[in-house]
Amino acid sequence: MLNRSMMRFTNRVDIYSQTYLTNDMGQKVSKWNLTQEAVKCLFVADRTTTSIRITPNQIEANYFLFYFNYDAPIDYGLRLKNVTNSTRNESIDNSWLQVIQIDKEMSYSGKVQYLSVRAKSVIE
Repeated sequence: MLNRSMMRFTNRVDIYSQTYLTNDMGQKVSKWNLTQEAVKCLFVADRTTTSIRITPNQIEANYFLFYFNYDAPIDYGLRLKNVTNSTRNESIDNSWLQVIQIDKEMSYSGKVQYLSVRAKSVIE
């Protein structure tokens, strides 16, 4: 994997994709399967929060910012979990995060340098 930027990807994250199963009653049930383990990234906690549910109680959703290498397997509809440091011995965040925004950051030469991914904590 060629690194086109000077950015250091000091964290790791696991990437999950969604599949649907049919239970005995004929209902579709979603299941999250691990597709990529320990993908290099840079994790930045964004401090903006928004209230998702007001009744019966108020639940806040947290937003996070990830930077990935330009060829990372990131797409909408994926979930991220288990953010750790680069040696995988210190857990930073172990909650489910939904990918909500993907931006390609360009260099001066016109090539994609890295991906900027915004994720939101999942409230179910």
